[in-house]
Amino acid sequence: MILNKIEHKPIFLGEHKKSLKEKKEELKKACEDFESIFINEMFKEMRKTSFGNGIIQKTQEYKLWEDMLYQKVSKEMAESGGIGLSKLLYKQLERGLR
Repeated sequence: MILNKIEHKPIFLGEHKKSLKEKKEELKKACEDFESIFINEMFKEMRKTSFGNGIIQKTQEYKLWEDMLYQKVSKEMAESGGIGLSKLLYKQLERGLR
């Protein structure tokens, strides 16, 4: 049985090499996304500590809506400066870009 030789090219080594500016933009976006996820996780933990049921019954629909709300709020917070985590990450990781 004869097997054909298969060439493997990593996806990240495409034809187009990214400029330093493009790399910095991608890094900034990744840092903001990370901060957004971090803030959302903080909100999830804070919601676990709430006392009682309150006026509105927490149905599955309500929980889904609440999750979507906090995801949106987290994203907006991260994009507008958030808690400063994305800036710190960016400054640290920017040093490794070439």
